[in-house]
Amino acid sequence: MRVLTTLWTYKPHLLRTGLRIVQVHARRQWSSIAPKAEETRTEPIFTQDYVQINNAMHYKDSWTNVTPSILARTTRKLHLHPAHPLSIIRQEIENHFGTFTPLNNFHPVVNTKQNFDDLGFPKGHVARSTSDNYYLNENIMLRAHTSAHQLQGLRSGSSKFLISGDVYRRDEIDASHYPVFHQMEGFQYFDMHPTVTEQQVMADIKSQQALSASSIDLADSTLINADNPLQARHPEACVQPVIAHLKHSLNALIRRLFRHEPNLKVRWIDAYFPFTSPSWEMEIFYQGEWLEICGCGIVKQEIMDQGGQPDKIAWAFGFGLERLAMVLFSIPDIRLFWSQDERFLSQFVSNQIVKFQPFSKYPPCIKDISFWLPSEQWSENDFCEVVREKAGDIVEDVKMSQWLFAAIALLFAALVRWMVALGPYSGARTPPMYGDYEAQRHWMELTLHVPIKEWYTHDLSWWGLDYPPLTAYVSWICGVVGQVIMPKWFALYDSRGYEDAESKFFMRSTVMACEMIFYIPALVYYFKRIVKGYSLKQQDYMLMIALLQPALIIVDHGHFQYNAVMLGLSLCAFNCLATHRFITAAVFFSLSLMFKQMALYFAMPIFAFLLSQCFRQQNGFLLFVKLGIAVVATFGVCLYPWVLPVSDLLQVAHRVFPIARGLYEDKVANVWCALSVILKLKSLLSVERCIQISLAMTFVGLLPSCIDLFRKPTHQKLIYALANCSLAFFLFSFQVHEKTILLPALPILLLLPIEGDAVILFQNWAMFSMFPLLSREKLQLQYFSLFVLWNWLQQQTRPSESGSSVTRMLHAASFTIMAIWHVLQVTTPPPPRFPDLYTVTNCILSCAVFCLFYLYLHHRQFTLADIGVNLTDPVFRGVYRGKTLHA
Repeated sequence: MRVLTTLWTYKPHLLRTGLRIVQVHARRQWSSIAPKAEETRTEPIFTQDYVQINNAMHYKDSWTNVTPSILARTTRKLHLHPAHPLSIIRQEIENHFGTFTPLNNFHPVVNTKQNFDDLGFPKGHVARSTSDNYYLNENIMLRAHTSAHQLQGLRSGSSKFLISGDVYRRDEIDASHYPVFHQMEGFQYFDMHPTVTEQQVMADIKSQQALSASSIDLADSTLINADNPLQARHPEACVQPVIAHLKHSLNALIRRLFRHEPNLKVRWIDAYFPFTSPSWEMEIFYQGEWLEICGCGIVKQEIMDQGGQPDKIAWAFGFGLERLAMVLFSIPDIRLFWSQDERFLSQFVSNQIVKFQPFSKYPPCIKDISFWLPSEQWSENDFCEVVREKAGDIVEDVKMSQWLFAAIALLFAALVRWMVALGPYSGARTPPMYGDYEAQRHWMELTLHVPIKEWYTHDLSWWGLDYPPLTAYVSWICGVVGQVIMPKWFALYDSRGYEDAESKFFMRSTVMACEMIFYIPALVYYFKRIVKGYSLKQQDYMLMIALLQPALIIVDHGHFQYNAVMLGLSLCAFNCLATHRFITAAVFFSLSLMFKQMALYFAMPIFAFLLSQCFRQQNGFLLFVKLGIAVVATFGVCLYPWVLPVSDLLQVAHRVFPIARGLYEDKVANVWCALSVILKLKSLLSVERCIQISLAMTFVGLLPSCIDLFRKPTHQKLIYALANCSLAFFLFSFQVHEKTILLPALPILLLLPIEGDAVILFQNWAMFSMFPLLSREKLQLQYFSLFVLWNWLQQQTRPSESGSSVTRMLHAASFTIMAIWHVLQVTTPPPPRFPDLYTVTNCILSCAVFCLFYLYLHHRQFTLADIGVNLTDPVFRGVYRGKTLHA
């Protein structure tokens, strides 16, 4: 049976309702789970007041959330059934580590000290949450990992042991998750002496060499660094042999387990675990993606102290037996391991790995059920527990989706954009040259009527085309549609300055359409698919905040531009990098560069990330060649009409990079404009010298972030590096405009899950920095409306607990400074000697804030080891609007 729940959750003070409607789609799927046989074992006693299990009585309290069906699993011990797939995997691992002591009978009921305190989890840590664990009461629980018995193993007297057992975590309902699963971990310690493991290491190396004929492709490019450090109490000469011993042991185990898997790819990557350092994960390439199968590392010395072995050094690893068995036995559904159907159990024989054969001939039957849930206090796992308790394992799938909230957010975001579009725009009714609106309209006129070879040379005195070819192609498509509707809108020469209501509606519609095609889907994909580990409600709130980012709305739909196309293509590239689709990412980013040259702000971190992947992967050179071909081909297709003669290509480059315009344009909140108050470089130095200085400063500004990203190319560091490098370009590069603050605003917006308060603060200052430009275009009403609306909405969607006192102080100080500036700007005219006083003050204040953000985000990127999270990790947690969520 398949259960799909559609959950519509409302914020009571936003939509005034306290109920949720849940729609359930049920499918009977006989190929997966057969009806349960009668249980013959004595089950734990579950009453209204207490739970009795393992001859101990535990009284319930407010923490109790364990259910009878979960308690019933504690007696099954699937990992000890000789012919069960989980037991076969356990035996394989035990046979490989033949000299290790197996410890397989620890009872799953433990106290919170064993499960958390002994392993260094602080009080209040999110991993202790009742939404993720099963509690009998506040102090007693079902173990969440076999590491709860590490100290018992240490005190057993054995220097090397294996622990296996069933573990319990509240989880969603689908084919790959189950609230009860099985772990197996290994532990070995040595004397803390540099030469103690040399012989064992050499033996493992010889063992691995003996298996070198295996078709397994095993890659290890991990390094010890500040993000994955050695422990202070471990001399490098002592710990390096232990690391080598761990890796050789696990490499040999993987070769043994997957000896019959053709052309299997395995890789080591750096990781973070609270009780090991340094830490790593092993991944296999399975069904088109990398699948984590093992976590391991050097055990924290504090654990060794508690175990009475302060002078020893140890490694530990952990496997999920279900994940290994699903791959090796080709078992498609994790719940099949609990089946007592002979058609399943009879397929397996002890000490043999065979492929599972589906045994049902019945087709699925889909049914829909709808019902109401009171209040919004339940978590998704609470609902899954009710479904699991009532329907058991015949429920195949439960998915929560708040599509109504997301749809409302999208419609509301579109409404806000249209309301902004009703106002003025750049150059409205200001002949002779008008403004950006006329430029965009003219390019549609130009591409419709002028031969393509002349697009970059035709009548440059009237808004000559100065963006890359993809902008021209999009203008041509819009022009074709507009000409069909009303040819006079784009009549050659005669349409210059055309501004009737119908043409303005069409032009505004093209901006909306481009954003809906390029930017909105990429943003939705990022917050709904790339950012994981949050509830659907949290994802929707973050998406709504991102959709209503005021700076982009007022520039594209107020001022009038198509920045969302460039940003959307760049965001598509970021999403592809996060999902390891590197060639596709290269194509998307090349298209972004071909739409607007300002996408170069993101070029260096993307180059560093991809180059690092080429060095780290087994077929890195082939990847490098493919990336080069993808980039050259994309550029070639876009630039094809101007490739020959070379003078045409040079004219395109000359128009796209107008170095003659000067160091910066108007009053912009970057370093050069702020310095001009005391040092006017534009007057003191030639344009060439200014270019050289700005290039040098930009390169210096982005180099540290790129080097760090190259050394450790994680997806989270990529987002930070994109923010840092685009800020470096904005602050130090040549020919910067106020609107280019939109480029660093994008990756900083993507940090919303982990830098919530900082993201809000930056976006507010980005908006404030553009006020002089917006006020010249009479967009003050739109500016203040968006500013107030966005800050009010993000305040409504933040958790009940507010941010730290520091963040509250920073927000209060920022609002105070902005308010004072705005009041003075309206009420007190500037002195005649300094007519640009308020504009320059705005630039200096904004520049100072952006410089502080530049330093802060670098600090965050370089100290990510302290955060220990990853945007694509299924258990990723962060800091969302002041609330600590990282695990």
